Amino acid sequence: GTGLDTFAHAVGAYISNWNNPYTSAINLTAIKETVHYLPRLVKYGSKDLEAWEHMQWAALMAGLGFSNAMPGIEHALGHSFGALMETHHGMSVGLFTPQSVAWQAKVTERWKDICPIFELDISDLPRQKALEALIRKMQEFIQKVNGFASVSEFQKPEIKKKDYKKAIPLMAEFALNDIAHLASYRPLKYEDYKQMFEAAWDSKELVY
Repeated sequence: GTGLDTFAHAVGAYISNWNNPYTSAINLTAIKETVHYLPRLVKYGSKDLEAWEHMQWAALMAGLGFSNAMPGIEHALGHSFGALMETHHGMSVGLFTPQSVAWQAKVTERWKDICPIFELDISDLPRQKALEALIRKMQEFIQKVNGFASVSEFQKPEIKKKDYKKAIPLMAEFALNDIAHLASYRPLKYEDYKQMFEAAWDSKELVY
């Protein structure tokens, strides 16, 4: 969960409209470090000191990156979700990181810089197909490190669909009033957040 919080900080702040050359450089490096070393750290734990060290660097860089820019709407969504569903912060913002990228991609090309980190060649793909391919890679990465790509996957606590659906209006209201809401390249309304929370139950079709 802490590793996914690092991932969300770095991706969110890189995509954020508050980015600048300084934060962009360190956030992109933090994303690279996390994608490469977090799976190793999850698999081997403290036996892999190299992965442990690099994730400490990644967390530091992502911290500098988002504190000098702003995390993205994955934090507006994740804060609201975590508060009402009582879930781990890192797991919550990790869940919504692909959605944050998907939503903002309509008005920014910054997501394309993340593709090579996932060894994704998008040169011959139509734009939407390339974006969807990146979203799938991100979701697969989240699951690979024992995170959750959809609400229905959550365990400890296990989330019942009826309880989640009932909470969506209030979660959308909280997200709309979260300070991270201001950092989106693409504006959002209350109904947009509602649709995102609804889509997150199984995350088969995110809101683009």
